[in-house]
Amino acid sequence: IDSYKAPNSFYESISKNASKIVVFDDNNRILYPSGTILINGILNASVGNYKNQINLQLLLGISYQCVRTEFVNQKSKIINQDIKTIVITVGGNDIRNCIPTLIGLVRSVYIEAKLHIIASSSSKNINEVLKFQNFNDIFVHVNASAKQIVEIFNKADLAISAAGQSLCELACCGVPGISISVIDNQIEHAKSWDKKDCFRYVGQWDDPCFSKKMLTTLSEMNSFNLRAQVSQKLQSIIDGNGANRIVNMILND
Repeated sequence: IDSYKAPNSFYESISKNASKIVVFDDNNRILYPSGTILINGILNASVGNYKNQINLQLLLGISYQCVRTEFVNQKSKIINQDIKTIVITVGGNDIRNCIPTLIGLVRSVYIEAKLHIIASSSSKNINEVLKFQNFNDIFVHVNASAKQIVEIFNKADLAISAAGQSLCELACCGVPGISISVIDNQIEHAKSWDKKDCFRYVGQWDDPCFSKKMLTTLSEMNSFNLRAQVSQKLQSIIDGNGANRIVNMILND
């Protein structure tokens, strides 16, 4: 069960009719029935976050992070001396209309780099984003499949990403990058990667200093040595096999 809204009574009802309950919870939202298997695949998840829970089996940390099959067991990334290809992904619907702003900021630092934009046809700003298509080496990928996205990630020298699931998939591919938060529950996720000197977190999308921080960080990421170190660290932290570990723990419980 993965829900931000279901009440405790919902889980109690299910527990009476199921041999096991497995839940995803990254903020200790409610008290769960005894015997529940709770999963939090965030990098800095710890037992201390769940001290109030009683008799739960906790599967915590990046080892239990689930990513799509295409991102599992990626080869070590080869880092190019120069940044020639950049990917921008801010969540399926770009709810904050960040893509046009990010394109402008990236272009002011990396004038000749190819930009690959991951977009969704359901975005309210999709028509605005599509105006960039095939203009000045900008390529917009609408409703791209996981296979297509992993191919784009593997070509990228740098990524700018919202601090959701994409960060974990970029990490699997060893793509050094910059993170932003577009909703409140992404903030801790972004900070946890930043504390590990991995994805550089520049703040929330509406931070008054957002553009200044982004420009500074974009320039810093031009360092080959920095990107090489980050890439290696990312792939040492996550291997993408979280789903397999979870299944094994459930079946062997």
